[in-house]
Amino acid sequence: MGCDTSAYKCKSQLQATYNCLKGLGSRLSILLRTLASADSRVLIVSEIANHNANYLLGPSEASLPVDIKQADFGAPMSSLFGISRHYVLAAALTCCYVVFYSALSAAEVISASGSVAIGLFAAWLLGALMIVRWALEIPQLTLSASRLDVLLAIWVNTGVVAAATLAGGDMRLILLVGVVFGVLFSGLHFNESRVRTVLLTTLVSYTGCVILRASFAPLSFEFELLCAFGLAVFLLAASLIAREIIQLRLQARARNRQLAQALRRVEELALRDELTGLYNRRHLLDFVERAVATRERGGPSFTLAYCDLDYFKRVNDRFGHECGDRLLKAFSSAALSCVRNNDLVARLGGEEFVLILVDTDTQRAAEIVERLRMRTANISVSSAEPDYQVTVSAGLATHIENDTVDSILRRADGALYQAKEQGRDQLVTV
Repeated sequence: MGCDTSAYKCKSQLQATYNCLKGLGSRLSILLRTLASADSRVLIVSEIANHNANYLLGPSEASLPVDIKQADFGAPMSSLFGISRHYVLAAALTCCYVVFYSALSAAEVISASGSVAIGLFAAWLLGALMIVRWALEIPQLTLSASRLDVLLAIWVNTGVVAAATLAGGDMRLILLVGVVFGVLFSGLHFNESRVRTVLLTTLVSYTGCVILRASFAPLSFEFELLCAFGLAVFLLAASLIAREIIQLRLQARARNRQLAQALRRVEELALRDELTGLYNRRHLLDFVERAVATRERGGPSFTLAYCDLDYFKRVNDRFGHECGDRLLKAFSSAALSCVRNNDLVARLGGEEFVLILVDTDTQRAAEIVERLRMRTANISVSSAEPDYQVTVSAGLATHIENDTVDSILRRADGALYQAKEQGRDQLVTV
């Protein structure tokens, strides 16, 4: 007879659990179908709510009136009360967790402490989801990425501490080791002040969890003292390691900054002429190639001016190479002063220079080169002969259809050759 009674009781508990799960499944199915619709009328079926409430809460609390049989929220679920669908789904899943384990506790399938543990874990999981969605969907709250990382680290450590506190025996010490990894993670990403924040909040969380556990289960003073001492040792060791990691990070960051500056300097030297500071032939060809490609895609046209200082060798022979270098620098400065920021001035080598005038027609380019020619004539080569003048010859070529880098350079060079043949100190356009 006793065996029959036990079997009947066990069967009743399983049947009650099955009925509860069936009701939860129905509610979850309706909720998911509702959330799948971005803009819909939400039907609240009171019979489903009463069915679950009758079992979990009893008839007295389940008989509370339900005023709303059909609610028209008049807006997409994604904007319901200003809350994202992800928040609603996370809250629904968490409620399902809590109700599910409350039902198991009511059916005496698990103990009350186990239900509390699962409920706390569900609440903690909901908080983590809220934090992540907060950062992803509400950037106007001005929560910086670094502060979000600190918040997540604190939240993870809190969850580990809560799980360890609710665990009994040696399992607690084993779980508390996980806090070390949270502190080490902080050392890899945060500065010392934020690592200390994570440490302090971890200790406060552990204290709070121990007090919470004492509210529903007796505690052993000796065991709690041992666990507190172990946690203190773990945190102290982790903080020392994290501090060393932070120092290594700062040193590596400083070295990376120096290497980045050196790399930028090397790249700059590879593209610049050492004497004049203008771009060199390599960068010029790359620039013209990009300009041609841009023009073929419907971008702005450009004009190329090929310039050459007349009788530059005579300057070197008459006044010396030092005066020649000063002349090249002075001409470079004059050329830069005649163009805009989006234009390019490059030195091909020797006394040859090229100007790339973007979105400039032939007439406007001729005016710019003429201005450069006048400024070149005013350059003083040597104080010994202040009346000595330097002239420049130039050839202009505006980009035309089917032009390539070689063809436009060849046309500009041909125009420069004509300027030389016609007496120098002039501009020829092709």
